[in-house]
Amino acid sequence: MLVDPHWRTPVGIYSWAGLHDACPVAQFRAKIACRNKGVFSKGGLMKIKLLGMVVLVSMVLVSGPFTTAFAEESVASLAAQKAVRGMANAGLGVVVETPKTVYYDTVEDGPVYGLTVGLLEGLSWGIARTLTGVYEVVTFPFPIPNEYRPIYKPQYPFEAGKTDLAD
Repeated sequence: MLVDPHWRTPVGIYSWAGLHDACPVAQFRAKIACRNKGVFSKGGLMKIKLLGMVVLVSMVLVSGPFTTAFAEESVASLAAQKAVRGMANAGLGVVVETPKTVYYDTVEDGPVYGLTVGLLEGLSWGIARTLTGVYEVVTFPFPIPNEYRPIYKPQYPFEAGKTDLAD
């Protein structure tokens, strides 16, 4: 195979005809050559990275005082949290609550208690959590209970801790 000494690639139909400008590979190499001489040279890339870092640091420094001004959560955010909490509770209530309650009852009172009473208790908490999740999804636009507070503690079934009613 013939090799073009200028491009160091196999000679194709474009170079035999002298049509380097029509060859997509030659056009790509020309763009790379132009970039290496312009803004995208090694010094130019350093300037762009430095400018990006300055912009990022200034955004962080400027946004700091505004976070304390808006520390109180908005109603829309609380409603969205209630909807997500309701979907998680409705979808994972029985599935997660049953083995979690069996585990906690086994640790506290022994394996016989955990596998019998814990199983029944977990099923009841799971069904209650699932129905409460459906209730929260349906009523998420309304601030019921006060200020969208969770009904159960922990508020999600996959969080650690034995389930109980929230204060």
